[in-house]
Amino acid sequence: MKKKAIKKPETIAAMAKAKGINPNVVYNRVHIGWSLEKALLTPVKKRKKAKPVKVVNDKPRQEIPQPSKTDESLGWVIFTLVCAGIVGAIVALSK
Repeated sequence: MKKKAIKKPETIAAMAKAKGINPNVVYNRVHIGWSLEKALLTPVKKRKKAKPVKVVNDKPRQEIPQPSKTDESLGWVIFTLVCAGIVGAIVALSK
């Protein structure tokens, strides 16, 4: 009687490569609860490539203007005046 050779169990990575699937995809599928069989037999969806950006009139896109230092200081002045007004109103009401 012939003895059958005992095969070592294949790794998930080896099975995935044999099916042409990235082993990380199979691991992630199993990790979220898929059966190993379903993870190996379900084809991987191909992602759509991003559309290239059209250049209009060979002009680069305009950059968003950054606030100047005067804009920032004006904001702080307004903020300070508003706070002073609130504090002044509180002081006036408490008298």
